[in-house]
Amino acid sequence: MAIKTIVVGLMTPADAEWLVPAACAVANSYGAHLIGVHPVETKLPYVSMDGMVSDLSGPMFYDWQIEETTAIRDIFDRLTRVEDFVAEWRTQEVGTMGSADFLAGIARIADLVIVGQPDTGEARRDETALYEYVIRQSGRPVLVVPRGHVVETIGQHLLFGWSDTDEAARAVHDALTLAKQGAQFDILYVGQEGQDCDAGPSARRDLAAALDRHGIKTELIAVSADADGTAATLLRHATKRHCDTIVAGAFGHSRVYDFVIGALTHELMKSANLPILFAK
Repeated sequence: MAIKTIVVGLMTPADAEWLVPAACAVANSYGAHLIGVHPVETKLPYVSMDGMVSDLSGPMFYDWQIEETTAIRDIFDRLTRVEDFVAEWRTQEVGTMGSADFLAGIARIADLVIVGQPDTGEARRDETALYEYVIRQSGRPVLVVPRGHVVETIGQHLLFGWSDTDEAARAVHDALTLAKQGAQFDILYVGQEGQDCDAGPSARRDLAAALDRHGIKTELIAVSADADGTAATLLRHATKRHCDTIVAGAFGHSRVYDFVIGALTHELMKSANLPILFAK
């Protein structure tokens, strides 16, 4: 199935200035319909001078939310009106539901969801948690674009981090809709110290044969993890091999494991220098 509906989540006017052009490039590439969305908070945590935490809401808070949504929509309209594809805007009524539920709900209709790399300096919301919720709950592939990244090509040369997991299998098949004619998949297995990396999970070879039946060129690569970890290894090889997209299964462990140990997904989100397609 081809990519024909794309949802892009836009958090701030500053982010919209670079993320909308990236989303437009992807929409143009696939001839897709683009839907812009700005999720808003229903309430804002406020810490008083005495350390008490309360919810800041009321007319001034809602007016500010409406003003920000209007500013982002103006940017979206300005940057999409010159494009040939159809673009539309979806507005969240302030105070109706949480931002994560709103974005995930619209994302479920899409063939592809696009968000920007989380802004860890954003004080109003935890963007990492917001995107995690969308990846976990929308059931759709989510493309995370690095901050300020200019999309020139996508879906032509993909690096896929393989493991024998449900999430990895779903990610590679979701990526088939992203793959262009004549695309190449590099299937990278990252082994841990002491493992036989040349062997790796046996399903990699079957996967390469299955992709070949789709007319997709594949190359099997096996390496040991860098000292900086698996995420750094994936990113290094993607740059070395001039890939335009990274594909990864997301959140392969329980939420408790991710909280205690730290998820590969979070590290990839934080350190990405190329668009990464996540599937759960």
